[in-house]
Amino acid sequence: MFQQIQDLNYPVVIADGGDFVPAPADSHRTEIAEFLLNGLGAMTYDAIGVGELDLSLGADYLRRASQKLPLVGANVHFGAGLADSLQAVRWVERKGRRIAIIGVIDPILYYESPGALEHTDSLFVGDARLAIQNTLKGLHEKPDVTLLLIHAERKRVEEILEGIEGFDVVVVGHDPLGPKGEFKIGNAYLVLPGPNSREVSLFTLTRNDAGADLWTDLRVFMLSKYTQGDPKLEKMTNAFMAQHGMK
Repeated sequence: MFQQIQDLNYPVVIADGGDFVPAPADSHRTEIAEFLLNGLGAMTYDAIGVGELDLSLGADYLRRASQKLPLVGANVHFGAGLADSLQAVRWVERKGRRIAIIGVIDPILYYESPGALEHTDSLFVGDARLAIQNTLKGLHEKPDVTLLLIHAERKRVEEILEGIEGFDVVVVGHDPLGPKGEFKIGNAYLVLPGPNSREVSLFTLTRNDAGADLWTDLRVFMLSKYTQGDPKLEKMTNAFMAQHGMK
């Protein structure tokens, strides 16, 4: 499916807002989390945000994930002495367009999540608003499109972004209130994906040559309707499920 989307005749980026790790109640949580490092890594994501579930597995998992996945987290620091940081922005060049993808997670959401205080010596989530402002200021060139992946509740998204300009599209990675794409925060379009990875939302922003917005469109692809997936991913998934007695 991703390949079909990327083959459209306009620039497309593939992104995820975070929380790819299963919830703590999942009996195979650790095994699935490790599998996803290879599974998601085999997919064509341009950027993946991080959520509180992803961070709950600690700094060692986060380091491995950052080595295999295109993670973005401008306010996430980890490791000994909190010396390591997730990449603040990822640049994508697609069909002659330069696209900047920035990611943050709300520190309140993270520190109020179960187990967060157990990792304070090796994992720190800083001020999301300040991280966004510093990242925007640090962009050495103006992107054609700037996308923000923000893992936060809808109300907190509005609080964090109040008065901040510079984004074209904001994707909310925490609240499963979508799929919706008709709202705006300032001049940016607010995209709310659907719940629990059951669908892929394709948000399209069309502009004229002068850069003025002409129209937007949101299409939803229900994953349950796609019975045949990527052969490589299916092979990996089937082997994992057989190994752990899940089939």
